[in-house]
Amino acid sequence: MSTANPHPSPSVNELRLVELPLYSGNNKRGEIVVVEGEVQVPFSIKRLFTLRAPTKTVRGGHAHRGCSQFMICTQGVIEINCDDGREQRSFLLNRGNIGLLLLPNVGHATILSRKFGSSRCVRSSIRGTGLHS
Repeated sequence: MSTANPHPSPSVNELRLVELPLYSGNNKRGEIVVVEGEVQVPFSIKRLFTLRAPTKTVRGGHAHRGCSQFMICTQGVIEINCDDGREQRSFLLNRGNIGLLLLPNVGHATILSRKFGSSRCVRSSIRGTGLHS
């Protein structure tokens, strides 16, 4: 009988930042950032949720089994500290057209708003819940 883990944990080194298309035209009308499931995000988006928190709030501190997520900071700056049980790596989301692809079984703590005022984060999930499953 095999005892191999059917869902081996990826390494934090497999996580990546993704630059999203940003359309600004002449900058007088603002900017549009495009996020498409199965294009920039390598999965079909099943759920989308937002986070808003005051300075230095820490969220997360857990991993999602079998659930990939894509995170974008739409306002302010957030830091995402990831831990795969072997290594740790931090990512800074400080532009609205940069997203982080989080893979299943990688723990993360999201520090919203570092020291730059309130921040907002948008997450999309590959599975229906995107919660601690």
